[in-house]
Amino acid sequence: MQTRQLGKNGPQVPVICLGTWGLGGGFSPIPEEQAIATIQAAIDSGITFLDTAENYREGPALIGKA
Repeated sequence: MQTRQLGKNGPQVPVICLGTWGLGGGFSPIPEEQAIATIQAAIDSGITFLDTAENYREGPALIGKA
């Protein structure tokens, strides 16, 4: 997978990232099983860059469960 440098002096990161704000209920609630399945499918597809933050509602916890 192609990578890009994050910021001016940051690490190389994949160009594809899975954001978890929506999975954590940022748009509207979704079933936990569906969110976990989405994260697992992304990882199975080679996605290694997951975006999350404390204010992403349930996003960080879902990554841990996945």
